[in-house]
Amino acid sequence: LDLVMSPKVERSESVDNICPVCHDVIDIFAIGPCDHPVCSRCSTRMRVLCEQMDCPICRSQMPQVSYVYKKSYFKDISLRDCIPNRKYKIFFEDKEVEDSFLDLLEYRCPESSCRTRNSDKSFAQLQTHMRREHQLFACDLCVSHLKIFPFERKFYNRKNLATHRRIGDEDDKSYKGHPLCEFCDARYNDKDELMKHLRQDHFFCHFCDQHGSNAYYDQYPDLMKHFSESHLLCTEGECGNPSTRFTHAFTSEIDLKAHRASAHNKNLSKAQSREARTIEVDFQLPRRRPGHRGEDFEEGRSSQGGRGRSDRFSRRRDYDPDDAELQRAIDASKESTRSEPVFEEYVTDPVADFPALNGAVVPVSAPIVQKPAQKPVEDFPTLSATRGSKQQIQPQSKAYSSVMNRQIVDAKP
Repeated sequence: LDLVMSPKVERSESVDNICPVCHDVIDIFAIGPCDHPVCSRCSTRMRVLCEQMDCPICRSQMPQVSYVYKKSYFKDISLRDCIPNRKYKIFFEDKEVEDSFLDLLEYRCPESSCRTRNSDKSFAQLQTHMRREHQLFACDLCVSHLKIFPFERKFYNRKNLATHRRIGDEDDKSYKGHPLCEFCDARYNDKDELMKHLRQDHFFCHFCDQHGSNAYYDQYPDLMKHFSESHLLCTEGECGNPSTRFTHAFTSEIDLKAHRASAHNKNLSKAQSREARTIEVDFQLPRRRPGHRGEDFEEGRSSQGGRGRSDRFSRRRDYDPDDAELQRAIDASKESTRSEPVFEEYVTDPVADFPALNGAVVPVSAPIVQKPAQKPVEDFPTLSATRGSKQQIQPQSKAYSSVMNRQIVDAKP
């Protein structure tokens, strides 16, 4: 059992010693107050080169960090017994840990003939040494933009440096060189830097940019030429002044006429002003299909006061008027719409309509037949009736009560 479990134990220990940032084996742990251990190299890269004092795992601020050999909690580390670096707020467990930190930041010549040479104080001194002694050069764009350690810098001869700037390195296929600005004949670190330069120092068409165009122009006269060829450009009055930019270009004739009518209407006559406000619209309506509801439908609608259904069928153009059977069907439809509805009298059934809750049998009486009510004598008495005697008012009140208490029936139309 021990032989089977031992590989798993070794594997778990090796996984715990892997840096979650660079995935290399951790020799020296860098532990902060958040207790997320990373390797000392990644911690030095962030705190020294990138000047970021936060944890690379949780992004919480780490005002202090300790470099130790064994992984432990930050609260269990005695910072008083460590060697401090007050500039970067790093505490080293012993002198060897501090020396490993300083070795990462030393400016040493990578050539084997200069192994015994002392380290330089700055990267500029190292560049001078490499240029004078070895005729090797570093890429200035990589030096200013890449946050890497001095020993990770590359030096090239003149030919390889030109190849590096144009198409990249042979041993690094992910790098495709530094892009070139065709107007300035200068290269930039990547495409993002080139795009930022083009947006700030050169010109682009804001109309074409909305459609995803990446065309840029060196000077504004070049952009004006594009406006006049691909869009509409106003050159009247102040718009013809060289200091006027972007506000005198339009994408449609309607916008151009509206601009001229509002901005250049002082020197125009009434006829010219009216013509400037006139818009020519050219469009075609689709051809009307046979049998489409149009004027015939409106005429039938106005004649019957409704939707004109019968006249619409009688005036349709998609049937033969000589068809006798279709004509008889249309006539029958007309008669049916003009005939009056017939209402039947409803006889209530007290047994079926109103069953008893306790199951008792309800005595059946004679069916109730609803009869149409008589026309009331007078629903609303006139004002002259109030001026008479009480004998004249009493019949009117009876008539009003008879109206309120009468049975509701379906009146014949």
